[in-house]
Amino acid sequence: MSTTSLVDLTSILNSILWSFYYVFLPICFIFGNIGNCLNLIIFSQRSSRTNSCLLYFLSASIINIFILNFSLVLRILRGVWNIDPAVQFVWFCRLRTYLINVLFLSYRCSILFVCIDRMCASSRSA
Repeated sequence: MSTTSLVDLTSILNSILWSFYYVFLPICFIFGNIGNCLNLIIFSQRSSRTNSCLLYFLSASIINIFILNFSLVLRILRGVWNIDPAVQFVWFCRLRTYLINVLFLSYRCSILFVCIDRMCASSRSA
């Protein structure tokens, strides 16, 4: 591979990375928070309380708000302004990794509980 093609490839990858950090992540942050807040408004109405899956979807929306406001904000700070507290503080790195994994697992478990609840509700032998 020649040097010019490596330079071209590097500039293409840098522009993709720039558009990811400056365009895509803020859009996901804004629309994700709006969508989860709308979920909270809808699932907290009295008419929605008759559904047995309400608690699971409500917890999934709350967990998603924490995921967006914790992990995505840290990623935006690291990518845009080169601010990464995990570089200076080892305890923060461990805490961040633990919290992100626990939050993602909790979200997946709440969706799994919705599926199990619906399966049990629609089963004839349950």
